[in-house]
Amino acid sequence: MTVYSFTAVDTGGRKRKGLLEADSDTQIRHKLRAKGWMPLTVKISERRQNSSRHPLFRRAFSLRQLAYITRQLATLLASGIPLEKALDMVAKHHDRLHTRNVMLLLRAKVLEGHTFSYALREF
Repeated sequence: MTVYSFTAVDTGGRKRKGLLEADSDTQIRHKLRAKGWMPLTVKISERRQNSSRHPLFRRAFSLRQLAYITRQLATLLASGIPLEKALDMVAKHHDRLHTRNVMLLLRAKVLEGHTFSYALREF
């Protein structure tokens, strides 16, 4: 799966931006339409080309957030859930867009075949 950045208009007429994971840009458009959003732009995230300059990588988690996410992942992994599924579950659980995006980017790296420690190094 690939991470795509998108811009869409929600049902209230507000412009929304974010990152989603899918096999193609068509799937992203379908996901956005399923939410009732009108996709404006969908493109592959530039994180692969220039990850050190991506704004997501400049924002750090607070220690409280990092501890909370780590506890969530530890609990899910201890219960036998695979890492990629645990990252997806944590992403879906959080309301903060930054947290969701980071979890999805970590998941994408793991699905690409990288180790979890390698994926974490980017952050």
